[in-house]
Amino acid sequence: MGRRLVIGVYGLAEHNDRYVNFAEYLARNNFDYCMMDLRGHDRTVEKTEKSCVDGLEDFI
Repeated sequence: MGRRLVIGVYGLAEHNDRYVNFAEYLARNNFDYCMMDLRGHDRTVEKTEKSCVDGLEDFI
């Protein structure tokens, strides 16, 4: 069987480091796993900086 891809998207107040165990589980079971930090979360924002999105236009 070929490899399969799972794309993860996390919710509010999360970051991708919390999914390392899940990603390792998927890798052991012939899945590829992809997740990136969403804007304003984890490594995309300075620890002393707070981020806020006023609307969908901020992402476009």
